[in-house]
Amino acid sequence: MTRQSLAASIGVTKTTMNRLEQGSTRPSTQLIERIASVLEIEMMDLFNFHDSAKPSEAAEAIVLLQRTIELLKKTRSSKK
Repeated sequence: MTRQSLAASIGVTKTTMNRLEQGSTRPSTQLIERIASVLEIEMMDLFNFHDSAKPSEAAEAIVLLQRTIELLKKTRSSKK
């Protein structure tokens, strides 16, 4: 899955995807839920990454999700 196809599947623009990756936009919980749904995984699985082999077709989406998770962690830390 490409970033562009993930963006289309979750209802955001390619520009929004780029902003998420760059850290200039913070994802909402609803957006994280949509990403998980499109990837057919549980939302909590996004917070339990480990270094394991992933199918090549999902590699780009996984990188994006890892960046999104880091953004969520930063957001939560700054609210404390």
